Amino acid sequence: MPEPKTSRPEQPFDLDSMLNEALSLHDQQNLEQAESWYRQILLLSPEHFTALHGLGILLRQRGEFAAAVHLLQDAVRLQPRSALAHLNLGLAYWNLVRPEEAVVQYRYSLMLRPDNPDALLNLAAALADLHQLEEALAVLDRLLVLQPDSANAHLNRGIALKELAHYEEALESLDQALSLAPDLAAAYWAKGDVLHALECPDEAIKSLKKAFNLKPAYAAGAWINHGHSLARQGRFEEALEAYGNALKLNPGLSDAPIYRAEILLELHRPQEALDGLERARSICPAQASLLLQRGIVLMHLHRLEEAQTCFEQALAFPPGPGGEQLTPSERLDLITVCERALARKFFLHRQPNR
Repeated sequence: MPEPKTSRPEQPFDLDSMLNEALSLHDQQNLEQAESWYRQILLLSPEHFTALHGLGILLRQRGEFAAAVHLLQDAVRLQPRSALAHLNLGLAYWNLVRPEEAVVQYRYSLMLRPDNPDALLNLAAALADLHQLEEALAVLDRLLVLQPDSANAHLNRGIALKELAHYEEALESLDQALSLAPDLAAAYWAKGDVLHALECPDEAIKSLKKAFNLKPAYAAGAWINHGHSLARQGRFEEALEAYGNALKLNPGLSDAPIYRAEILLELHRPQEALDGLERARSICPAQASLLLQRGIVLMHLHRLEEAQTCFEQALAFPPGPGGEQLTPSERLDLITVCERALARKFFLHRQPNR
């Protein structure tokens, strides 16, 4: 006669084992399975700090920045004294192009752990993005006391000094970065910009070539800077080729057609300039600067009515997703150009018939 079955009490879920599995999978970059474990934990324990924090980091790694922010906000709410949670929330804000909020979180992280080099480096980057360059430099100097051999700190210091037009100091910092990390493409890129500003075009070109040889992703921008250096030397045909190479790599670049148009006007080839701008407008029409340059080219072609329309459209260009308004200096330049165009139009219309 078979023995009767005895019922066993249901085993409780072992959250620690589940968490260890999630963290192990996350460390192995098996993000899909790690996410599944994190979410199972949160179904059982919705306010589990480590699962919220881990899942927030994972979603940020995967590019889901808004969802990451929500999870990391919950993590910070549960453990407001976690320096790491504040740092990761700051990084997610940075990814969402919300540098002001990123700065707040980096500062909280540093209040809790003042010697955190990652928080210092990211705080400096966010401050630089907000054009608070002097403060960014102070943060980087603080970082370099802790980590004098940090190539990234020297790199960011060089970039901040470059933005402040302290070119000689910038060059020293960038050379220091390259002595610590000889394959640091971003340092060659920034050094090329500095050498360009110091009117050392041959050295600038060498540095920019090293940048895009080391990191092909920099190539389009490096070709543009290479074009600038060639144009400064009056090597206009080579500059056109450089801007053309940038457009081959990234047809959506809006600046390269503008630079090409400026060179083509120097070479008295306005129709080619207009053709290039028309191609650019078909790819990225929401660019006030393209309209401005198109108006200037149309003036050279004596198509003044169309030029005036371009200038009016550029001045009235609305802000919004994908849109680009003119900078204050561009607006001033445009008003000056408009005045000249309108004066010329009036003058031509007043000429007696011959």
